[in-house]
Amino acid sequence: MDRQQEGILVIGKDVWTREEVVNDLRLGNFQAAHNLSKIAAKLQVDSLDQLVSRFTMEDLFAEHGFGTTTMVVLMSAQEAKRKDPLKWIHRKADEIVTLSTEKQRVLKNQKEHDAAQRAARNREARHAAARN
Repeated sequence: MDRQQEGILVIGKDVWTREEVVNDLRLGNFQAAHNLSKIAAKLQVDSLDQLVSRFTMEDLFAEHGFGTTTMVVLMSAQEAKRKDPLKWIHRKADEIVTLSTEKQRVLKNQKEHDAAQRAARNREARHAAARN
């Protein structure tokens, strides 16, 4: 099979070849398309529609390997399917910031959540040790 005709972006039954990624999505970052394919497979979604209905932007940014360029690929795929990615993002016009800022917010929240969980485990361990 010609490499240009291989599916490089695969979200369940929704498949784009390299040529379609360039011509239809107007993108040339095949690594980001491949990353999105891997994440979609990991999340076990059967279509682009299912991916965006089950997962938020924050959920996806929390996935390893899902960065701002991968988000651009996802948003372009939505546009190619005649969907408005801004509706999926669920932001009012005055709340829209850069994708990089959104990613940083998710990472900050993850760190805070992880730190809170560690603190809770440490408290439980101290209480258990004090009872013994």
